[in-house]
Amino acid sequence: PTTRKVNGKALSADISLSASDVGAATAEQVNALKPKTATVTLTAAGWRKGEQTVTVTGILADSSAQIVDVCPANKPSADRWAAAGVWCTSQAANSLTFSCDSVPTEDINVNIRMQGVSA
Repeated sequence: PTTRKVNGKALSADISLSASDVGAATAEQVNALKPKTATVTLTAAGWRKGEQTVTVTGILADSSAQIVDVCPANKPSADRWAAAGVWCTSQAANSLTFSCDSVPTEDINVNIRMQGVSA
């Protein structure tokens, strides 16, 4: 039926539909929502006034656009994390800031999972 159209495209020949034609996410949009992981080390020497900022490629400045989960990477790091009262206090573009109740005397390895949030 050459008088009919799909998304404004005449059916008189083969047509190509894009993701936007049918309201689907593009490959780039889908990839942005996939979880990404990283591991960083909070070094014993890196604490300044109870804070340490580490570089984490992929962290967004807008905390409402991304879910960020942090956890110690192993049992020794978990023990140090708990003993020092460490927690993640803020995020900025490609970085996370951690605070502590008492400065750890040994390095803490931290696993990070980040995932974009669909609008």
